[in-house]
Amino acid sequence: MNKSLLFLLASSLSFFHSTTQANAIPAYEDGLLGFYSTNSINITTGKCQDCATIPQARWYFENEVIAVPKKDVAIAGFSKTAFTQQEAAKNIDDKALPPLIWLGSQYVIPQAKLNEKGTTLTEASATLPTPFFIIDKIPSNLSYWNDNTLQFFKQREIRLRGEMTNRGFVARTVWPLDFKIDATANPKPLVSGESLKSLVQFEQGGAKSTYESRLLWEKSAGAAKHTAGKAVLGLMLNGAQGDDDEAHGGHFAVVTGRMEADGNYARWLVNNYYNLASNSEKGIIAGVTPMDKYLADLNSGQSFYRPSYMLVAVLKSDTVPAQFQAATNRIYNHFYRNDFVYDHSRNNCAGISIDTLRALGWNVPERGVESQLKATAAYFYVAAT
Repeated sequence: MNKSLLFLLASSLSFFHSTTQANAIPAYEDGLLGFYSTNSINITTGKCQDCATIPQARWYFENEVIAVPKKDVAIAGFSKTAFTQQEAAKNIDDKALPPLIWLGSQYVIPQAKLNEKGTTLTEASATLPTPFFIIDKIPSNLSYWNDNTLQFFKQREIRLRGEMTNRGFVARTVWPLDFKIDATANPKPLVSGESLKSLVQFEQGGAKSTYESRLLWEKSAGAAKHTAGKAVLGLMLNGAQGDDDEAHGGHFAVVTGRMEADGNYARWLVNNYYNLASNSEKGIIAGVTPMDKYLADLNSGQSFYRPSYMLVAVLKSDTVPAQFQAATNRIYNHFYRNDFVYDHSRNNCAGISIDTLRALGWNVPERGVESQLKATAAYFYVAAT
């Protein structure tokens, strides 16, 4: 795998939001989305009739802002034969873009500061502050912006996704720019008694912990300081807090992208599987989506309601993450076509992601059922409480 280093990132559940006006840029000018240049995409909605994205995928995002490949850009297809992940992972084109990327918003403000009252945004090159608003709360969403959110975000510079309107900027996603990977940090490998499991469980799962970026391993001394532009493969775990209808046991996703010189990972792509057959109480739709939207969308952001952890491998070559992303792009086409169905116990977010790695030749061991007796008792306990 030619790993150069590993990071463990732990974030608290206090993500929230903000924005500016004068220099809000269209999302297609935002640089990279994972491995893909935004020069290769058009911004549209699922109602587009002239894009190459399959109609089944567009149907789920009919009223959502999405990025789709331009007409002259390769787009992921799907296997014509009966679906298996092994078949979908064959003969993949690692240059082909996903059928769509769920952006949710047309505009990006790369860097801004929220005023004391949370009513305006200021951006360094803007002559005047921009009136600031937030997107409406989904009625069924129990985790939304409040005064604690404002207190958190007004202390730091932020990145935003949203819409420019006559009254100002309406933010849908707010990302704290100090949440980044510190490639200059000294290595801090696991010590006796520590494991990845213990790091995730630290302080009762870290829900109230401050953000931390930790360098766990590097191939040679100082390698971590020379990672800008290199490919990454990340494993994202969002802890179980019990208030998500779709994932009482937590959520899992695989991440791809490139290291930024400043450690910002807001534009990495998260391959987010959710049940397409239900209407999420937070408005989540399964799809490939940028990290800032995945974690910090005001309604659907994972970090609004539970802690998040990410293990990141920075690699010498693009091959491994590019192959995974290409295979996943094809599998999403099958997913939207309902060639296979999400199942909470046997074909869930973790299962679909890990099966894709197995289809690419990774030897990921199966753990099997831990205890049917315990699971049965736990089912009735959870149902009752």
